[in-house]
Amino acid sequence: MLTWIQYVNGIVEGVIDDDRYQQIATVEPGGGYGLDIHELLITPSSKALILATDITTANLASIGGPAHQQRINGIVQEIDIATGKVLFQWNSADHVPFSDSHAPMPSSSSTQWDWFHINAAHLDTDGNLLSSFGWTWPLVRRP
Repeated sequence: MLTWIQYVNGIVEGVIDDDRYQQIATVEPGGGYGLDIHELLITPSSKALILATDITTANLASIGGPAHQQRINGIVQEIDIATGKVLFQWNSADHVPFSDSHAPMPSSSSTQWDWFHINAAHLDTDGNLLSSFGWTWPLVRRP
């Protein structure tokens, strides 16, 4: 299969083609999140592993930031291609403290702080989920 992420008419979607370049599916994240352009991987069990983003606000006063800072959370989802159902989800905001980020704080609280910057996801040979993040360095392992 061939996979890619495309941006057409303001819509970002993951596309999956077969070995004859015929489109067989499109993939989008569950939960209303935005699809991140960095990754769309088909797992050995024929599921889609994707990256997504969630833009929210956070109180960053404890780390010297504003009380209402817009931020971008990084999310990894495993999606059932046939149904679009989210089978697994990992959200950076649930597991990594903001103080672990090395990203500079924006000069305005209305500017989105990409504190995590999710880059890639991969399954190793034992089925462990490995992910790469630009501003922090955690290792994600799926239970």
